[in-house]
Amino acid sequence: LAAGSQSRRRCVVVVLGAAASSAVMALPVWVPLITRPPAVRDFLLRLGGYSTREPELIPLLLCSLLIALSLLAGLRGWDHGWFWGVFWMACLIVLNQQVLTGIKLQAFHYLSYFIGPLAVLFLCDIGSRFFELERGRFGSGLALCAAILGFGQCVYRIYQPLRQERAFHTVDKPFQEMIDVMGKPSLRHHGFLTNDSILEDILPAYIPQKPLEPYFLDPLSTGEMKALRDAAAHVLGAFPRHGSAEAKTSAPAVGPSPRVALDRTGIVLVMNRHRAFPIHLSSCRALLINRDFVIARLADCAP
Repeated sequence: LAAGSQSRRRCVVVVLGAAASSAVMALPVWVPLITRPPAVRDFLLRLGGYSTREPELIPLLLCSLLIALSLLAGLRGWDHGWFWGVFWMACLIVLNQQVLTGIKLQAFHYLSYFIGPLAVLFLCDIGSRFFELERGRFGSGLALCAAILGFGQCVYRIYQPLRQERAFHTVDKPFQEMIDVMGKPSLRHHGFLTNDSILEDILPAYIPQKPLEPYFLDPLSTGEMKALRDAAAHVLGAFPRHGSAEAKTSAPAVGPSPRVALDRTGIVLVMNRHRAFPIHLSSCRALLINRDFVIARLADCAP
């Protein structure tokens, strides 16, 4: 690099500066991974993580070979060799970060979304170098094909879940009526409880309120999530939610108060009328009743 051109040295400075900036901005992620407070530890376990310090031997060997190949090609005059060497070093570290942190978490994301697509570009790039096709039409064709494949796999990955979840994005008249009621300014600072896990998952995309039942991606410890579930069960009772892998809880609707008590004046009940729900319509001053849903403030329902 010392003997390289001014533009190459400038590029190295930019890359190192970007890497240093990224490391600083990633501190809010790395510090909790290293210190591991209870909420972070339980959150990682819910995402499929587990504790280990064993290295991934196959990625370790493969990345080491690709690093050596890139740097060797760079020493023989390939201008892109140092860039790909740094890239494969980053891959080696990312796929084996558990050796340092002690936690392995969804390594397949890196492999599928970053390393795999860029590996295609690497093969095209180094292939054009070895076969001296960098300035030829064939080399340009390879680069174009790689770009098309890269964008194509992104489109495919986005299209597949959208097609599968199309039903969740279909709004009919009763659902729209529910959204309109929940959008009123007087309810904006409430939280909601529901007897339907599907509503609990999709409603936050349409309304300003947050579900009072904890979501598995919430940065809470298992103990905190249990306390919130117990508090919600104290309001809703032990009705299993349709589509949920677990019942809300076995706690009864009446009895000793849970450790965390929810404020009745800040709760809106959004009930699916096709599921069991713990309120009687005659005991509530409902904000909405249609063929599918009932909406009422808990404070407007008889205890």
